Amino acid sequence: MARASKYPKPYVDSKGKPVIRDSYCALIDILGFAQMIRDGAATGNSNAVFESVRHALGQSTDYFKHMRAPSKYFKTPPSWEYKLFTDNLLLGFPKHPNNPWPDAESEFGSVIQYIVQHQATLALNGYFSRGGLTYGELHVSNDLAFGVSLLEAYEIERDIAVFPRIVLGQSAEKKLIEQLKSYGDFMHAPHNHSLLVDEDGLTFVNYLSELNPDPGQFYWDELLDHKEWIQQRLEEHQGNNNPLTKYEWLAAYHNLFCREWARAYGDIRNVIIRGAPKRNFVLLYKKYQPTRPFIHGAAGTLYRQQGTGRVVRARKAERELKLKLEHNKGNESPSAK
Repeated sequence: MARASKYPKPYVDSKGKPVIRDSYCALIDILGFAQMIRDGAATGNSNAVFESVRHALGQSTDYFKHMRAPSKYFKTPPSWEYKLFTDNLLLGFPKHPNNPWPDAESEFGSVIQYIVQHQATLALNGYFSRGGLTYGELHVSNDLAFGVSLLEAYEIERDIAVFPRIVLGQSAEKKLIEQLKSYGDFMHAPHNHSLLVDEDGLTFVNYLSELNPDPGQFYWDELLDHKEWIQQRLEEHQGNNNPLTKYEWLAAYHNLFCREWARAYGDIRNVIIRGAPKRNFVLLYKKYQPTRPFIHGAAGTLYRQQGTGRVVRARKAERELKLKLEHNKGNESPSAK
């Protein structure tokens, strides 16, 4: 295994002894990687395949190296570890010893951030990935990766994920539920932006959220690139049912993101994949919220009328109604504000 970083490691104690720590563990690999190598060798294109994969993985790991490097703003050693071997990425985010909250939400947010970045970077280079996210005992060093959380993540990648998605294992899902409970109305939890639920009930990482990092910011060109890569893979695998179903899943996920996120920022007709199969994805809060609390204002009206409705559209409607009421009362008009 290649050396991950020259900076201090999080999986050692104050005396420098390697230790196991409760951690979020993500194991991610590239879909169809072995077949790419075989096809490259059979066609004499091994160097081209190698350079393409190296470029994609390099973009992602360059980001990791940048985020781990000390700077004038962040002088403390990195509190997480990563390892790249063949096409596999291993992320280890131990619960910080000074974090008093048992749900480890800050560490959860961090590992999701890096999963989203890695998956999106690969996808926009034409490589799609799958894997598992777990929580439990873990050790990651230059010489050894060890722990029950790693075993669970590997089993998810091998047997459960199936499609190009990073699936939360039961251990990580338990932490997620603890975190959501602190928000009262789960609809307002930030997790709704970065996680989705598939029709088989599995919660997975919404990596396309990387294209909508902040309210009002959306990367349309990248979403179009994502569409074109999926269409290319669908054409390549026509008649080969095993990989084809995985890219059909991607097409359905892409369209779900267009309808639930991109639509709030513009016309989605050019980015939708026509003829993609439908799949019943569910927004996160709908799976985990035991009962819907009463939602006041225009946001609640929209929810009760439509049964769904994203927060961004609901809050926009609420703001528009507020401005209209203020205008009708003789207050300063919205355009003058």
